[in-house]
Amino acid sequence: MFYNQKNHLTLLFSIIITCLSLNAQKVRVVDNKGTIKYVNNNKVTTSNTAPLSPLENDIWFDTNNTPTQTKIWDDIDGWKMLIAPSTESKTVILNRNSSTNLNTGTNTFYDLPLNTPQIQFINTLYYAVVENSEIRVLHDGNYLISGEISVTNMPSGDTKYILGVFINGVRRGYLSRGFTSFPSQDYWGTTGTLMYALNQNDLVNVRYVINAGGTTLNSNLLNIGITKL
Repeated sequence: MFYNQKNHLTLLFSIIITCLSLNAQKVRVVDNKGTIKYVNNNKVTTSNTAPLSPLENDIWFDTNNTPTQTKIWDDIDGWKMLIAPSTESKTVILNRNSSTNLNTGTNTFYDLPLNTPQIQFINTLYYAVVENSEIRVLHDGNYLISGEISVTNMPSGDTKYILGVFINGVRRGYLSRGFTSFPSQDYWGTTGTLMYALNQNDLVNVRYVINAGGTTLNSNLLNIGITKL
């Protein structure tokens, strides 16, 4: 009895080792109806360069990054990060907390002066910063878009302001909109959020209007944030 059990364990171990040693390839199998089918025998690779001719669901431990990144091959999207959804931040944040000039006009939209030097955080699998205030999303999905603008020298009187979201150059929503009414020049700021369904390669801009008669204003805090839900 002990002899048979030992043989069975040895055979099982040999089968496991043989399976683990196979390279990724399409192999023919016959199901219980006698039908020949092709399935992928997937491969796991550890290297600092992408494996050649990968198959669907192959795994690559990319040692060219620190820490090592775990990626899975998708025949449509290519190598994708394999990360638990709860730990991956699908976010981009552009932030400026130093003064810069802000143009004003009458009902004229201007881009927030935020570009690659102002990147506070970015997941490059989901976003690319193209130019001032313009961000390209790399995947379809529902997104939360936020924006902030504040100045140190808002003029006195009634001043119209808008903080808007543009998708592919078309205004699609407002983060904030209204009028200020100050007896004298003062600090001012506004923020807002918008949820919107976006498609791969859509371009998102956050732009502002401040009807200050062409006066150049000094920024205090500027921010754009986008998160894939």
